[in-house]
Amino acid sequence: MVTIYDAKPGLSRRELLKRGGIGALLVISGSAVISPEHAWGLETSALKPETMATLIQMARDIYPHDQVPDKYYAIAVKGHDEQAGKDAAYKTMLEDGIADLDKKSGDGGYRGLGWEDQRVAVLKQIE
Repeated sequence: MVTIYDAKPGLSRRELLKRGGIGALLVISGSAVISPEHAWGLETSALKPETMATLIQMARDIYPHDQVPDKYYAIAVKGHDEQAGKDAAYKTMLEDGIADLDKKSGDGGYRGLGWEDQRVAVLKQIE
């Protein structure tokens, strides 16, 4: 799955096609993670939407099911956002952990790695 983070509002058609790649496309907009291809979105209240998008990707990489849409992985990790809203230490742990994962993944972070095997290799390094 390819995920996109666009720091500027809007995404040109050319940029969307260039970044699209193979598989699903997750777009981060404001405080939400959106899948325009499959018409679903997940609004975050405590965690950064980038963190939620990475948790969704991690869930898919750890429990790969090619026929299960990302929205079900999003539902599975939504509880982390809810818990982070109640527990500042939990929120810090998740945000710092994802930042560390992104750092260990190199330029583009964890979601920027193009292949599942690359992402799984990074996860195995920190398990």
